[in-house]
Amino acid sequence: MEPQEVQLSHPARDPASATVVAEVRRVAPDVSALGDRLRFTGDLVARIEPFTRPGRVEIYHCPEGWLLYCYDSAKDNWACAGPTLEQMIGRLEEESLAHLVRAGLERSGHLAPR
Repeated sequence: MEPQEVQLSHPARDPASATVVAEVRRVAPDVSALGDRLRFTGDLVARIEPFTRPGRVEIYHCPEGWLLYCYDSAKDNWACAGPTLEQMIGRLEEESLAHLVRAGLERSGHLAPR
């Protein structure tokens, strides 16, 4: 696995970033913060662009599971993590987002088509 870096919408120590930092820590225990950037270990396995509102999603395979990181142009960047791809997708709040993520992972070969 490689060192990775994502950009937060707010500095890592800002309470507005707490949920995102917690999601990354669920699957990457070696998280370090520098201002509005988080560094962790993982492999970037898929990038889905353009995404909603518009934005882009990056999906990482991390030491303890999978991380979806969304760069959202309409609101703060956000993250969702889970021990498996299916559990990560299952934690997404909107079914339309889950559908787009699943389709992107099927295209990249990381999920078998349903």
